[in-house]
Amino acid sequence: MDYSGGLVNQQKICIYGWNTTSQALHNIAATFGVSCHYDWTHFSYLGILVSAGPLRAEVWDTIIDKMKRKVQQWGSIWLNPAGRLTLLKSGMSSLPLYQFTLLQAPASFHHKMEGILRHFLWQGGKHDKKKFNLISWKQVIQPQDRGGLGIRSPRYLNLAFGGKMVWRFITGPSAWWKRVLEIKYLSFPRHQLLDQDIPIRDSTKIWRLCKKVIPIIAQNTSKIPKGGASINIGTDKIMGQHPINMQAGVNPILSFLERIGIHHLDQISQWDPSSLLWFG
Repeated sequence: MDYSGGLVNQQKICIYGWNTTSQALHNIAATFGVSCHYDWTHFSYLGILVSAGPLRAEVWDTIIDKMKRKVQQWGSIWLNPAGRLTLLKSGMSSLPLYQFTLLQAPASFHHKMEGILRHFLWQGGKHDKKKFNLISWKQVIQPQDRGGLGIRSPRYLNLAFGGKMVWRFITGPSAWWKRVLEIKYLSFPRHQLLDQDIPIRDSTKIWRLCKKVIPIIAQNTSKIPKGGASINIGTDKIMGQHPINMQAGVNPILSFLERIGIHHLDQISQWDPSSLLWFG
């Protein structure tokens, strides 16, 4: 900090170490004049939970506790259903967004969070009187143009953020984080992620979220021909249609095309009619 002239707040800085010795960690901490932790389970860095091992469901309870405190604060305020709906969308539903961008939350967390949202919508923050849910939760989380209230489901929201990260990983310019994931987990170029089988192996928490949404994206994604150089004739979904190899009676044709070296859609226009005379 000598160059910037700023001062380090030693009370807010702590060094966490792993894959190193306790003595080496203490030496580093003593050099900077800060505290350190060698035996630790988890901590929060820039709002993202970092754990030494599997991220247990109990770690996510801090967000649940924060939501409960908000419910208690709003419980003393007289709110009609429209007011509670506004608070749900603008406040409570947004609490775990930052964590959802990189981590896959456990199913128990999604269940607890939906329970708090559902309870606050129909009953508010007061617990003196029980009220019935007038509409099923499945209908409540539908968009407004489909008859719902537009409340975002925590589980679907978590998957949506995972899908956004996977799409950024596949498309766009190269970046260091894309290169790291590609080298660590893939044996093929990253742009082929939706067309290949993902290896089953131990992975980081970020890649676990990616693996969760990759099949969903692959199942609901089709290719637009354009030039056709990257579209496989037999195995790719084209314009939303099922792959041709799933249709009965086309395998002999696909085998013939493979023998004569035609694999992609753009190669169809390059056929030599004289080479096809014997096929009949």
